[in-house]
Amino acid sequence: LSLVAAEGELSAINALLEACQVDPSMVLDVDGHVSALHVIADQTIVSKVAEKSCFELLASLCSRSKAGRAAIGDSEECHACIQHASECINQLLKGGDSADGESGAPKPLTPEREDVTTELAAMSFISSLLQNQGCRSGILQDEDMKETFDKLALGSEDYSVQHSAILFLATCARFTSTCTEDNIYSVEDISSTLLAILNSSQSRRKRRQVATSSGLASFGDFRESHQCNENLILASVCKAIACLLPYTAEDQVSQILPALSAIWNDTVDFQMNASKKTASRTRNSGLLTYNISSIFLLASSNPGMKLQMTTKDPSIVSNLLRLILSNPMTQIEKRSVNQPPPFPDEALDQNKLYWRGALTQTLQCIATLTMEPLPHNDVDSGHCECWEDLISKVETELNSPKNVSKVRRPFGMSQLVPPVESMSVVLQKLVDDASDPTGSVAAARIMEQLSLS
Repeated sequence: LSLVAAEGELSAINALLEACQVDPSMVLDVDGHVSALHVIADQTIVSKVAEKSCFELLASLCSRSKAGRAAIGDSEECHACIQHASECINQLLKGGDSADGESGAPKPLTPEREDVTTELAAMSFISSLLQNQGCRSGILQDEDMKETFDKLALGSEDYSVQHSAILFLATCARFTSTCTEDNIYSVEDISSTLLAILNSSQSRRKRRQVATSSGLASFGDFRESHQCNENLILASVCKAIACLLPYTAEDQVSQILPALSAIWNDTVDFQMNASKKTASRTRNSGLLTYNISSIFLLASSNPGMKLQMTTKDPSIVSNLLRLILSNPMTQIEKRSVNQPPPFPDEALDQNKLYWRGALTQTLQCIATLTMEPLPHNDVDSGHCECWEDLISKVETELNSPKNVSKVRRPFGMSQLVPPVESMSVVLQKLVDDASDPTGSVAAARIMEQLSLS
Protein backbone atom coordinates (compact mmCIF):
# COMPACT_ATOMS: atom_id res chain seq x y z
CA LEU A 1 0.00 0.00 0.00
CA SER A 2 2.77 2.41 0.90
CA LEU A 3 4.58 1.84 -2.40
CA VAL A 4 1.39 2.28 -4.39
CA ALA A 5 0.47 5.39 -2.36
CA ALA A 6 3.82 6.92 -3.30
CA GLU A 7 2.59 6.90 -6.92
CA GLY A 8 -0.41 9.03 -5.98
CA GLU A 9 -2.98 6.21 -5.96
CA LEU A 10 -5.93 7.66 -4.02
CA SER A 11 -7.36 4.37 -2.72
CA ALA A 12 -3.97 3.40 -1.27
CA ILE A 13 -3.54 6.79 0.40
CA ASN A 14 -7.01 6.57 1.93
CA ALA A 15 -6.26 3.05 3.17
CA LEU A 16 -3.17 4.40 4.96
CA LEU A 17 -5.29 7.18 6.41
CA GLU A 18 -7.78 4.65 7.79
CA ALA A 19 -4.94 2.57 9.24
CA CYS A 20 -3.57 5.69 10.95
CA GLN A 21 -6.84 6.13 12.83
CA VAL A 22 -6.34 2.66 14.30
CA ASP A 23 -2.59 2.71 14.97
CA PRO A 24 -0.20 5.38 13.56
CA SER A 25 2.78 3.08 14.11
CA MET A 26 1.52 0.73 11.38
CA VAL A 27 1.82 3.55 8.85
CA LEU A 28 5.22 4.64 10.13
CA ASP A 29 6.59 1.08 10.01
CA VAL A 30 6.02 0.92 6.24
CA ASP A 31 7.20 4.50 5.62
CA GLY A 32 3.70 5.64 4.75
CA HIS A 33 4.63 9.17 5.80
CA VAL A 34 7.48 9.16 3.25
CA SER A 35 5.00 8.19 0.53
CA ALA A 36 2.65 11.03 1.47
CA LEU A 37 5.52 13.55 1.58
CA HIS A 38 6.70 12.36 -1.84
CA VAL A 39 3.27 12.74 -3.42
CA ILE A 40 3.04 16.35 -2.22
CA ALA A 41 6.63 17.26 -3.09
CA ASP A 42 6.44 15.71 -6.59
CA GLN A 43 3.59 17.74 -8.08
CA THR A 44 3.85 16.09 -11.50
CA ILE A 45 2.01 12.93 -10.38
CA VAL A 46 -0.60 14.21 -7.97
CA SER A 47 -4.28 15.12 -8.18
CA LYS A 48 -5.90 17.66 -5.85
CA VAL A 49 -7.90 14.91 -4.14
CA ALA A 50 -4.79 12.79 -3.54
CA GLU A 51 -2.92 15.87 -2.34
CA LYS A 52 -5.68 16.59 0.18
CA SER A 53 -5.64 13.02 1.48
CA CYS A 54 -1.85 13.15 1.86
CA PHE A 55 -2.06 16.36 3.88
CA GLU A 56 -4.74 14.74 6.04
CA LEU A 57 -2.57 11.65 6.56
CA LEU A 58 0.45 13.74 7.58
CA ALA A 59 -1.65 15.92 9.88
CA SER A 60 -3.15 12.83 11.52
CA LEU A 61 0.29 11.28 12.05
CA CYS A 62 1.59 14.52 13.60
CA SER A 63 -1.38 15.04 15.90
CA ARG A 64 -1.75 11.42 17.02
CA SER A 65 1.87 10.35 17.46
CA LYS A 66 5.05 11.92 18.80
CA ALA A 67 6.99 9.41 16.73
CA GLY A 68 4.98 10.54 13.70
CA ARG A 69 5.96 14.19 14.22
CA ALA A 70 9.60 13.22 14.61
CA ALA A 71 9.62 10.98 11.53
CA ILE A 72 7.97 13.61 9.34
CA GLY A 73 10.21 16.39 10.66
CA ASP A 74 13.34 14.35 9.94
CA SER A 75 12.30 13.46 6.38
CA GLU A 76 14.18 15.02 3.48
CA GLU A 77 11.04 16.20 1.71
CA CYS A 78 9.43 17.78 4.78
CA HIS A 79 10.67 21.30 4.00
CA ALA A 80 9.40 21.10 0.42
CA CYS A 81 5.98 19.99 1.72
CA ILE A 82 5.85 22.89 4.16
CA GLN A 83 6.61 25.29 1.32
CA HIS A 84 3.93 23.76 -0.89
CA ALA A 85 1.41 23.83 1.96
CA SER A 86 2.17 27.53 2.42
CA GLU A 87 1.58 28.15 -1.30
CA CYS A 88 -1.75 26.30 -1.13
CA ILE A 89 -2.91 28.37 1.82
CA ASN A 90 -1.89 31.60 0.08
CA GLN A 91 -4.41 30.81 -2.67
CA LEU A 92 -7.18 31.61 -0.17
CA LEU A 93 -6.08 35.26 -0.10
CA LYS A 94 -6.51 35.93 -3.80
CA GLY A 95 -9.00 38.67 -4.53
CA GLY A 96 -9.52 39.81 -0.95
CA ASP A 97 -6.29 40.88 0.69
CA SER A 98 -6.64 44.64 0.36
CA ALA A 99 -7.69 46.88 3.23
CA ASP A 100 -10.91 48.80 3.59
CA GLY A 101 -10.27 52.35 2.42
CA GLU A 102 -12.29 53.98 5.17
CA SER A 103 -11.55 51.91 8.27
CA GLY A 104 -8.22 50.35 7.32
CA ALA A 105 -9.60 46.97 8.48
CA PRO A 106 -9.11 43.92 6.27
CA LYS A 107 -11.93 43.29 3.85
CA PRO A 108 -13.84 40.02 4.22
CA LEU A 109 -11.96 37.32 2.35
CA THR A 110 -14.05 35.02 0.17
CA PRO A 111 -12.38 31.96 -1.39
CA GLU A 112 -12.40 31.98 -5.19
CA ARG A 113 -13.88 28.47 -5.22
CA GLU A 114 -16.24 26.62 -2.92
CA ASP A 115 -14.02 23.56 -2.39
CA VAL A 116 -11.23 24.56 0.01
CA THR A 117 -10.72 21.14 1.58
CA THR A 118 -7.15 20.83 0.28
CA GLU A 119 -6.23 24.18 1.79
CA LEU A 120 -7.88 23.24 5.08
CA ALA A 121 -5.87 20.00 5.16
CA ALA A 122 -2.69 21.98 4.45
CA MET A 123 -3.48 24.35 7.33
CA SER A 124 -4.04 21.39 9.64
CA PHE A 125 -0.69 19.91 8.56
CA ILE A 126 1.18 23.16 9.27
CA SER A 127 -0.51 23.60 12.66
CA SER A 128 0.27 20.03 13.73
CA LEU A 129 3.95 20.44 12.74
CA LEU A 130 4.31 23.30 15.22
CA GLN A 131 4.57 20.66 17.93
CA ASN A 132 7.82 19.45 16.34
CA GLN A 133 10.67 21.60 17.63
CA GLY A 134 12.77 21.19 14.51
CA CYS A 135 9.97 22.37 12.20
CA ARG A 136 8.61 24.98 14.58
CA SER A 137 11.54 27.39 14.31
CA GLY A 138 11.24 27.56 10.52
CA ILE A 139 7.46 28.03 10.57
CA LEU A 140 7.62 30.75 13.23
CA GLN A 141 10.15 32.69 11.14
CA ASP A 142 8.14 32.61 7.90
CA GLU A 143 6.81 36.16 7.44
CA ASP A 144 4.63 35.34 4.42
CA MET A 145 2.94 32.53 6.31
CA LYS A 146 2.34 34.81 9.31
CA GLU A 147 0.71 37.44 7.10
CA THR A 148 -1.49 34.82 5.46
CA PHE A 149 -2.75 33.29 8.70
CA ASP A 150 -3.34 36.73 10.27
CA LYS A 151 -5.48 37.85 7.33
CA LEU A 152 -7.45 34.60 7.21
CA ALA A 153 -8.07 34.67 10.97
CA LEU A 154 -9.31 38.26 10.78
CA GLY A 155 -11.22 38.36 7.53
CA SER A 156 -12.11 35.00 5.99
CA GLU A 157 -15.80 34.71 5.21
CA ASP A 158 -15.62 30.91 5.42
CA TYR A 159 -16.05 29.74 9.02
CA SER A 160 -13.95 26.61 8.40
CA VAL A 161 -11.05 28.60 6.96
CA GLN A 162 -11.21 31.20 9.72
CA HIS A 163 -11.38 28.51 12.38
CA SER A 164 -8.33 26.70 10.98
CA ALA A 165 -6.36 29.96 10.90
CA ILE A 166 -7.28 30.72 14.51
CA LEU A 167 -6.27 27.22 15.58
CA PHE A 168 -2.87 27.88 14.03
CA LEU A 169 -2.55 31.09 16.07
CA ALA A 170 -3.72 29.22 19.17
CA THR A 171 -0.97 26.64 18.66
CA CYS A 172 1.56 29.43 18.10
CA ALA A 173 0.39 31.00 21.36
CA ARG A 174 1.45 27.88 23.27
CA PHE A 175 5.05 28.42 22.21
CA THR A 176 5.34 32.18 21.70
CA SER A 177 5.87 33.01 25.37
CA THR A 178 8.25 30.13 26.14
CA CYS A 179 10.25 29.21 23.02
CA THR A 180 13.80 30.47 22.79
CA GLU A 181 14.02 30.52 18.97
CA ASP A 182 14.04 33.84 17.21
CA ASN A 183 10.49 34.09 15.81
CA ILE A 184 8.34 36.88 14.44
CA TYR A 185 5.26 36.08 16.56
CA SER A 186 4.89 38.14 19.73
CA VAL A 187 2.35 38.05 22.53
CA GLU A 188 1.30 41.60 21.67
CA ASP A 189 0.75 40.85 17.96
CA ILE A 190 -1.25 37.67 18.51
CA SER A 191 -3.29 39.31 21.30
CA SER A 192 -4.11 42.26 19.02
CA THR A 193 -5.34 39.90 16.31
CA LEU A 194 -7.44 37.91 18.77
CA LEU A 195 -8.94 41.08 20.26
CA ALA A 196 -9.90 42.30 16.79
CA ILE A 197 -11.72 39.01 16.14
CA LEU A 198 -13.60 39.38 19.45
CA ASN A 199 -14.61 42.97 18.70
CA SER A 200 -15.92 42.09 15.23
CA SER A 201 -18.10 39.21 16.45
CA GLN A 202 -21.46 40.98 16.26
CA SER A 203 -20.94 42.42 12.78
CA ARG A 204 -19.58 39.10 11.53
CA ARG A 205 -22.55 37.17 12.91
CA LYS A 206 -25.06 39.57 11.36
CA ARG A 207 -23.28 39.59 8.00
CA ARG A 208 -23.17 35.81 7.77
CA GLN A 209 -26.76 35.42 8.92
CA VAL A 210 -27.89 37.66 6.07
CA ALA A 211 -25.80 35.68 3.62
CA THR A 212 -26.99 32.23 4.69
CA SER A 213 -30.43 32.66 6.27
CA SER A 214 -33.49 31.20 4.56
CA GLY A 215 -36.50 31.47 6.79
CA LEU A 216 -36.54 28.63 9.31
CA ALA A 217 -33.45 26.97 7.85
CA SER A 218 -31.40 27.63 10.93
CA PHE A 219 -33.79 25.66 13.13
CA GLY A 220 -33.92 21.92 13.60
CA ASP A 221 -31.42 19.11 13.40
CA PHE A 222 -28.77 19.82 10.79
CA ARG A 223 -26.19 17.32 12.07
CA GLU A 224 -22.81 18.75 11.09
CA SER A 225 -23.96 21.84 9.19
CA HIS A 226 -23.69 24.13 12.24
CA GLN A 227 -20.60 22.56 13.80
CA CYS A 228 -18.31 25.36 12.62
CA ASN A 229 -20.14 28.51 13.72
CA GLU A 230 -19.45 31.82 15.44
CA ASN A 231 -19.43 30.18 18.86
CA LEU A 232 -16.65 27.82 17.75
CA ILE A 233 -14.67 30.75 16.30
CA LEU A 234 -14.87 32.66 19.57
CA ALA A 235 -14.16 29.54 21.66
CA SER A 236 -10.96 28.96 19.68
CA VAL A 237 -9.96 32.60 20.18
CA CYS A 238 -10.46 32.16 23.93
CA LYS A 239 -8.30 29.04 23.89
CA ALA A 240 -5.44 31.12 22.46
CA ILE A 241 -6.05 34.01 24.87
CA ALA A 242 -5.83 31.65 27.85
CA CYS A 243 -2.31 30.64 26.74
CA LEU A 244 -1.19 34.26 26.42
CA LEU A 245 -3.03 35.84 29.34
CA PRO A 246 -0.24 35.64 31.96
CA TYR A 247 2.11 37.43 29.52
CA THR A 248 -0.35 39.94 28.03
CA ALA A 249 0.18 43.67 28.60
CA GLU A 250 -2.17 45.41 31.05
CA ASP A 251 -3.64 47.72 28.40
CA GLN A 252 -4.63 44.73 26.26
CA VAL A 253 -6.05 42.84 29.24
CA SER A 254 -8.19 45.89 30.03
CA GLN A 255 -9.77 45.51 26.58
CA ILE A 256 -9.92 41.72 26.40
CA LEU A 257 -11.78 41.08 29.68
CA PRO A 258 -14.71 43.49 28.97
CA ALA A 259 -15.00 42.12 25.41
CA LEU A 260 -15.23 38.57 26.77
CA SER A 261 -17.75 39.68 29.39
CA ALA A 262 -20.03 41.11 26.69
CA ILE A 263 -19.86 37.89 24.66
CA TRP A 264 -20.44 35.87 27.83
CA ASN A 265 -23.54 37.90 28.70
CA ASP A 266 -24.95 37.60 25.18
CA THR A 267 -24.40 33.82 25.12
CA VAL A 268 -25.90 33.24 28.56
CA ASP A 269 -28.91 35.49 27.81
CA PHE A 270 -29.66 33.60 24.61
CA GLN A 271 -29.33 30.23 26.34
CA MET A 272 -31.52 31.23 29.27
CA ASN A 273 -34.18 33.31 27.51
CA ALA A 274 -34.80 32.15 23.96
CA SER A 275 -37.58 29.58 23.77
CA LYS A 276 -36.95 28.38 20.23
CA LYS A 277 -33.27 27.53 19.75
CA THR A 278 -31.39 27.95 16.49
CA ALA A 279 -28.69 25.37 15.90
CA SER A 280 -26.37 28.07 14.54
CA ARG A 281 -26.54 29.99 17.84
CA THR A 282 -26.77 27.06 20.27
CA ARG A 283 -24.11 24.67 19.07
CA ASN A 284 -20.74 25.14 20.80
CA SER A 285 -22.30 27.62 23.24
CA GLY A 286 -21.18 25.44 26.14
CA LEU A 287 -17.62 25.26 24.80
CA LEU A 288 -17.51 29.04 24.37
CA THR A 289 -18.82 29.70 27.88
CA TYR A 290 -16.40 27.16 29.35
CA ASN A 291 -13.40 28.72 27.60
CA ILE A 292 -14.36 32.21 28.75
CA SER A 293 -14.83 31.01 32.32
CA SER A 294 -11.34 29.48 32.14
CA ILE A 295 -9.94 32.93 31.34
CA PHE A 296 -11.89 34.61 34.16
CA LEU A 297 -10.67 31.92 36.56
CA LEU A 298 -7.07 32.59 35.51
CA ALA A 299 -7.60 36.34 35.83
CA SER A 300 -9.10 36.03 39.32
CA SER A 301 -5.76 34.82 40.70
CA ASN A 302 -3.77 37.71 39.21
CA PRO A 303 -3.81 40.88 41.39
CA GLY A 304 -3.89 43.32 38.47
CA MET A 305 -6.54 41.43 36.51
CA LYS A 306 -8.55 40.86 39.68
CA LEU A 307 -8.67 44.63 40.19
CA GLN A 308 -9.85 45.01 36.60
CA MET A 309 -12.71 42.58 37.23
CA THR A 310 -13.89 43.98 40.57
CA THR A 311 -13.20 47.71 40.29
CA LYS A 312 -12.54 48.97 36.79
CA ASP A 313 -15.27 46.89 35.16
CA PRO A 314 -17.49 45.31 37.84
CA SER A 315 -20.01 44.26 35.19
CA ILE A 316 -17.69 41.25 34.65
CA VAL A 317 -18.43 40.00 38.17
CA SER A 318 -22.12 40.81 37.71
CA ASN A 319 -22.25 38.64 34.61
CA LEU A 320 -20.58 35.77 36.46
CA LEU A 321 -23.12 36.04 39.26
CA ARG A 322 -25.90 36.13 36.68
CA LEU A 323 -24.84 32.72 35.37
CA ILE A 324 -24.93 31.20 38.86
CA LEU A 325 -28.35 32.67 39.63
CA SER A 326 -29.75 31.62 36.25
CA ASN A 327 -28.86 27.99 37.04
CA PRO A 328 -28.08 27.01 33.42
CA MET A 329 -28.03 23.26 34.07
CA THR A 330 -31.65 23.34 35.20
CA GLN A 331 -32.67 25.25 32.07
CA ILE A 332 -30.72 22.91 29.77
CA GLU A 333 -32.18 19.80 31.39
CA LYS A 334 -35.73 21.17 30.99
CA ARG A 335 -35.22 21.96 27.32
CA SER A 336 -33.57 18.61 26.57
CA VAL A 337 -36.73 16.93 27.85
CA ASN A 338 -39.38 19.28 26.42
CA GLN A 339 -37.84 20.11 23.03
CA PRO A 340 -36.05 18.12 20.34
CA PRO A 341 -32.36 19.01 20.37
CA PRO A 342 -31.07 21.25 17.54
CA PHE A 343 -28.16 18.85 17.00
CA PRO A 344 -27.31 15.15 17.58
CA ASP A 345 -27.52 13.57 21.04
CA GLU A 346 -23.73 13.18 21.26
CA ALA A 347 -23.20 16.88 20.59
CA LEU A 348 -25.99 17.74 23.03
CA ASP A 349 -24.32 15.73 25.80
CA GLN A 350 -21.00 17.43 25.09
CA ASN A 351 -22.66 20.85 25.14
CA LYS A 352 -24.23 20.05 28.53
CA LEU A 353 -20.85 18.87 29.80
CA TYR A 354 -19.21 22.16 28.86
CA TRP A 355 -22.03 24.19 30.43
CA ARG A 356 -21.57 22.20 33.63
CA GLY A 357 -17.83 22.88 33.46
CA ALA A 358 -18.47 26.59 32.90
CA LEU A 359 -20.72 26.74 35.96
CA THR A 360 -18.10 24.95 38.08
CA GLN A 361 -15.32 27.29 36.95
CA THR A 362 -17.55 30.29 37.58
CA LEU A 363 -18.12 29.10 41.13
CA GLN A 364 -14.36 28.68 41.58
CA CYS A 365 -13.78 32.17 40.20
CA ILE A 366 -16.33 33.78 42.54
CA ALA A 367 -14.92 31.76 45.45
CA THR A 368 -11.51 33.26 44.69
CA LEU A 369 -12.81 36.81 44.30
CA THR A 370 -14.93 36.72 47.48
CA MET A 371 -11.89 35.93 49.61
CA GLU A 372 -11.57 39.72 49.91
CA PRO A 373 -14.17 42.50 50.18
CA LEU A 374 -14.93 44.45 47.05
CA PRO A 375 -12.71 47.53 46.79
CA HIS A 376 -14.57 50.74 47.60
CA ASN A 377 -15.62 52.67 44.52
CA ASP A 378 -17.05 56.07 43.74
CA VAL A 379 -20.69 56.05 44.80
CA ASP A 380 -21.60 58.43 41.96
CA SER A 381 -20.43 55.88 39.42
CA GLY A 382 -23.09 53.42 40.53
CA HIS A 383 -20.59 50.78 41.54
CA CYS A 384 -21.62 48.63 44.48
CA GLU A 385 -19.47 48.83 47.58
CA CYS A 386 -19.93 45.33 48.95
CA TRP A 387 -20.70 41.83 47.73
CA GLU A 388 -24.16 41.85 49.33
CA ASP A 389 -25.15 44.95 47.36
CA LEU A 390 -23.81 43.56 44.10
CA ILE A 391 -25.63 40.24 44.52
CA SER A 392 -28.84 42.02 45.46
CA LYS A 393 -28.54 44.21 42.37
CA VAL A 394 -28.15 41.20 40.08
CA GLU A 395 -31.07 39.39 41.74
CA THR A 396 -33.25 42.47 41.24
CA GLU A 397 -32.26 42.79 37.58
CA LEU A 398 -33.06 39.15 36.84
CA ASN A 399 -36.50 39.50 38.45
CA SER A 400 -37.30 42.82 36.79
CA PRO A 401 -40.23 43.03 34.30
CA LYS A 402 -37.77 44.12 31.61
CA ASN A 403 -35.73 40.96 31.97
CA VAL A 404 -38.79 38.72 32.23
CA SER A 405 -40.14 40.21 28.99
CA LYS A 406 -37.11 38.83 27.14
CA VAL A 407 -38.36 35.29 27.72
CA ARG A 408 -40.20 34.23 24.58
CA ARG A 409 -43.04 31.73 24.81
CA PRO A 410 -45.13 30.11 22.08
CA PHE A 411 -48.51 31.74 21.40
CA GLY A 412 -51.09 30.78 24.01
CA MET A 413 -48.59 29.73 26.64
CA SER A 414 -48.49 31.59 29.92
CA GLN A 415 -45.95 34.43 30.00
CA LEU A 416 -45.54 34.15 33.76
CA VAL A 417 -42.01 33.21 34.68
CA PRO A 418 -41.10 31.98 38.17
CA PRO A 419 -38.88 34.45 40.02
CA VAL A 420 -35.16 33.81 40.20
CA GLU A 421 -34.21 32.23 43.50
CA SER A 422 -31.95 34.08 45.89
CA MET A 423 -28.21 33.50 45.80
CA SER A 424 -28.23 31.67 49.13
CA VAL A 425 -30.88 29.21 47.90
CA VAL A 426 -29.10 28.61 44.59
CA LEU A 427 -25.74 28.10 46.29
CA GLN A 428 -27.21 25.70 48.81
CA LYS A 429 -28.61 23.56 45.99
CA LEU A 430 -25.18 23.54 44.37
CA VAL A 431 -23.58 22.57 47.69
CA ASP A 432 -25.99 19.63 47.92
CA ASP A 433 -25.21 18.49 44.36
CA ALA A 434 -22.95 15.48 44.92
CA SER A 435 -22.50 14.97 41.15
CA ASP A 436 -20.09 17.92 41.03
CA PRO A 437 -17.73 17.82 44.05
CA THR A 438 -15.58 20.74 42.82
CA GLY A 439 -18.60 22.97 42.27
CA SER A 440 -20.11 21.89 45.59
CA VAL A 441 -16.97 22.83 47.52
CA ALA A 442 -16.66 26.16 45.67
CA ALA A 443 -20.31 27.01 46.39
CA ALA A 444 -19.81 26.18 50.07
CA ARG A 445 -16.75 28.41 50.15
CA ILE A 446 -18.71 31.32 48.68
CA MET A 447 -21.46 30.91 51.26
CA GLU A 448 -18.91 30.83 54.04
CA GLN A 449 -17.03 33.90 52.84
CA LEU A 450 -20.20 35.93 52.28
CA SER A 451 -21.91 34.63 55.47
CA LEU A 452 -24.83 33.28 53.46
CA SER A 453 -25.15 29.99 55.32
